[in-house]
Amino acid sequence: MGNLEKLNEYPPAKFLAPLHAEITQIARAMHEAQAKAEEEARLRTTGESVWTSDRLKIEMGNLLNGKR
Repeated sequence: MGNLEKLNEYPPAKFLAPLHAEITQIARAMHEAQAKAEEEARLRTTGESVWTSDRLKIEMGNLLNGKR
């Protein structure tokens, strides 16, 4: 589930330490990605997001469902 508190609560056995470190890194990356996605969603709803030509093209494609 990516719960960093639970991951750090119980130290792993020595032979599982490398796996534990990797899972902890993945969980941190997941939390960072989630925070960035939430920030982007917040900016989008307030109209503060940055529009580029590529983003406009993708957004219009999504809105039009691939129609011209």
